[in-house]
Amino acid sequence: MKCQKCGFQNQEGAKFCKRCGGSLEKQKSSTRIWIVSAILIVVCVSAAVFLHEKGNNGGSGLRGFLLCRRGYL
Repeated sequence: MKCQKCGFQNQEGAKFCKRCGGSLEKQKSSTRIWIVSAILIVVCVSAAVFLHEKGNNGGSGLRGFLLCRRGYL
């Protein structure tokens, strides 16, 4: 396995370069991180809007929503 930093040929399966100490493991795709982040943001914003609207309809935000779901209101 060839080091991307210094070009040293390391043994197969090594995690770090013997010459420079650089990581030999492949980096995770940054695209995946952006997709997961975008999904989490959409879910959080949707939940906030839902809870805000629920609060404007006679409930009191999250507490009102939870009490209504349990049949207390």
